[in-house]
Amino acid sequence: MVPKNRKVVVASIVLLPGLGHCAGIFTGFHSFGDSLTDSGNVYTLSGGTIGYPGGRFSNGPTWAEQLATDFLGFPSHPPLILGGTNHAWGGARTGNFIPPLGESQLPPSLKQQVDFFLEDGGSFSSSDLVSLWGGANDLIDSIESNLGIANPAASAANIGNALDSVLSAGAETVLILNLPDLGVTPAFRGGPSEALASAWTVDFNAALAAQVEARRVPGLVLLETDIFALGKDFQDNPSAYSLDNLFDPVFPDQTLDPSTSAFWDEVHPTETVHGLFAREAAANLGIPEPSSLLLMLAAPLLFMGRRR
Repeated sequence: MVPKNRKVVVASIVLLPGLGHCAGIFTGFHSFGDSLTDSGNVYTLSGGTIGYPGGRFSNGPTWAEQLATDFLGFPSHPPLILGGTNHAWGGARTGNFIPPLGESQLPPSLKQQVDFFLEDGGSFSSSDLVSLWGGANDLIDSIESNLGIANPAASAANIGNALDSVLSAGAETVLILNLPDLGVTPAFRGGPSEALASAWTVDFNAALAAQVEARRVPGLVLLETDIFALGKDFQDNPSAYSLDNLFDPVFPDQTLDPSTSAFWDEVHPTETVHGLFAREAAANLGIPEPSSLLLMLAAPLLFMGRRR
């Protein structure tokens, strides 16, 4: 599935001698977001009491980790709290103030994650990749609090402000991921908030696209990764993605196969689906899949063999 807005921005790829790794594209990867990206910040700080064994809010590595190791050639993408560049915190909202919820300091919002990094002297080089992904907790918290529904445009504007900050700090290539349909998650599907969650997602994604579009200038690569379209595609064509369980969470019963299930719990995807997100982000960056890299490596050898 190829989103309409996908752009190939990498003109050349230098291959490492290991299958599935690309070097020469990015020298660093900084990810900011919530539990969909967090590789262990909340788990480590809480002493393993929040999150699942392994440190994530899933049964395995998040999309950001898989993008880093399977496509960008980095050995890992550890959490900030362990000295890494994964700045995401599970439970994070887009901003520290979300009407009508009021102000929240913990966990640090996506905007605060960026601000804290910059206030600590951090900056980005032209060869760094930066990713921003958030929004779901704004809606989830507002529904669960019964205080009123978060404004999707305000949530998108918070990500726009975070984008301004990373661009002003030197970032030149930024991945901005939109949200999958929150209405089809086990938390909302079939319930009284399903239609609201789906409508809010659509409105948020439209507002986020407008925020990104308003910041496009020559010399900057702003890539919108269409997770909404990807999610709809594997909901409509599950067999194409080797999925046979699209709606039932694996946890807590753990009687279902996570390798062919979409959801690990009520709101979080499985490692398998995180892998689909990583593949989508890599394609948006113009990075071929690992199997394609093998063919690229083998082609010159085959040609030489035929000449002999």
